Amino acid sequence: MKINPNYRALTLARFFFGTLLILKSATPALADEVTIKHQGLTLNGELRVADNRGLSAGAVLLVHGHLQHNRMEIIESTQNLLFENGINSLAINLSYGIDNRHGQYDCMSPHRYTYASLISEIVAWVDWLEPRTKSIVLLGHSLAANWVMAATTQANNTLINGVVLMAPNTSGYAIQTSAYETRYKVSLPPLLTKAKDLVDEGKGEHLLELDVLLCPRTKVSAASFYDFFRDNPVRNDLIRFLQQSGAPVLVVAASADERQPNVAAYVRGAVDGQRIRLFVVENAGHFFRDLNLEDAIDEIVPFVEEVANQPD
Repeated sequence: MKINPNYRALTLARFFFGTLLILKSATPALADEVTIKHQGLTLNGELRVADNRGLSAGAVLLVHGHLQHNRMEIIESTQNLLFENGINSLAINLSYGIDNRHGQYDCMSPHRYTYASLISEIVAWVDWLEPRTKSIVLLGHSLAANWVMAATTQANNTLINGVVLMAPNTSGYAIQTSAYETRYKVSLPPLLTKAKDLVDEGKGEHLLELDVLLCPRTKVSAASFYDFFRDNPVRNDLIRFLQQSGAPVLVVAASADERQPNVAAYVRGAVDGQRIRLFVVENAGHFFRDLNLEDAIDEIVPFVEEVANQPD
């Protein structure tokens, strides 16, 4: 039997159209990039609004770890899983002093930022969300968990209804100093003294060529180096900020965290099971990969929904 060529073409078109629909339904909705101006810089973030809820229903503000970005695996996957659970989110890129920054920080770029400048950017995004939504939950991973905790004590905003701290930094000043000296085979105190002297002389912007964090032999301002490696309470005194903030807090620890192995033990004394809660993901590493992240999300989602629905 001879097949009508028009019928063949129509059938083929229906096949490709159906395949396109299947692929479209299987692909997560794309995020929208939003930007704001802050202290002369353009800041950007990826906003995902759940299909069945407008932004006014509430949002989670996601903050990546040090020198990372908002499309790193744990942040992008968390944003996708929140979306699947009907929760809006905004994943921001911290600028590190770079205008409209995207992607991982280039170690060879001069480091000209401080923890305080990064925290001020988180507060700026809270201010952007404030007129657009009824509830804000801050979520930070790794050192960003400490930054969002500090931000809750600085933001003049009553809409911060909760904070989620994923693998926060709890290692403390002594361990940070030891880790630097082990990695770079150099004594840290003389370098700190040199940086502080420059800051005290009003030369905090002077660039030094030093090893910084995971960036060997790069350029860093004296003010930045001193801020990173002094006994900084933002990094080393999480308990203080837990006590200063009145917001509900969920600490999510990883039982096999290779970078912050003592999170659960560190915060346990502050945990009351009500305002401050602790959840340990068994067998999870610092980045909560694969099913470990889903275990974390199973605890985070009800927390977000609970605090978002608290009466005013």
